[in-house]
Amino acid sequence: MKQVLIVGAGPVGLTLGTLLCQYGVECVVMEKRKSRLSASKAFSLHARTTEMLRLLNADIGINTKAVKVEEMRLYSQRNLLSNMRFGKSSNTECRTIHSYPQSLLESELETAFCSNGGLIEKDATVFQIDHQPQGYLVHYKCQDDVKSRFFDYVVGCDGANSIVRQLANIDCSESAYSENFLVADCKVESMSHNVDYQKHGHTFLSSKGYVMLFPIDRDYTRVVIDTDKQYSGESESTNLTYLNRELEARGLSVHIGDVKWISVADVRSSLASKYSVEVVE
Repeated sequence: MKQVLIVGAGPVGLTLGTLLCQYGVECVVMEKRKSRLSASKAFSLHARTTEMLRLLNADIGINTKAVKVEEMRLYSQRNLLSNMRFGKSSNTECRTIHSYPQSLLESELETAFCSNGGLIEKDATVFQIDHQPQGYLVHYKCQDDVKSRFFDYVVGCDGANSIVRQLANIDCSESAYSENFLVADCKVESMSHNVDYQKHGHTFLSSKGYVMLFPIDRDYTRVVIDTDKQYSGESESTNLTYLNRELEARGLSVHIGDVKWISVADVRSSLASKYSVEVVE
């Protein structure tokens, strides 16, 4: 039986691993983190992603745990400009974005992967891949021990700084946009602007900057603003004060409380020069 190694236990790696297991392929996922991050990180599942996840025939809770968001409302100077629907109302599968925190999705996918016979090794960092006549000998460090294991195929699902891509000498073009964004998952305790921030997405444009409100789950809202900040390493109270001040400056009298997660993010565009190689040096 063919054996496949997937490096990276994010949504892509776990989805691929589950599908391979369902097709009868023996599959191992290696993840360098010791434990899963609790931060929500990505959160929007578009129609095609939802369709692919349902092919897994696994109970990952999209219908019961995700918040269905059917439209984004766009404002200028607090005046409503348009309602942008995410799909045709006649197509129930494609008319919503499912707001589903990545941390929750990864947990559900890990359960699906393991229940289909997959194996996850955490705290496992690949550092060398040797090509052999029939496959690849993978060298990795796992819980302070150096180990080696043979696989027929190795798949890199390990993100922007992919070690698999580096070891395979695959170039990656990358460009960064100039804007930074402050992203916060928090409770909106009060808001003077009369909007349903737990049902629809809202984007506010003004001369002072950009604000987006989007449901992240049934209690929390994701707030995104453009910012000159380069990091969010200050105390929670300092970040909260900054966020409330910036929202007020942009014409939104919003009181934010209980910040679950806050981070500064930049936006990048990356594209690998190729997606497969037969030999890893």
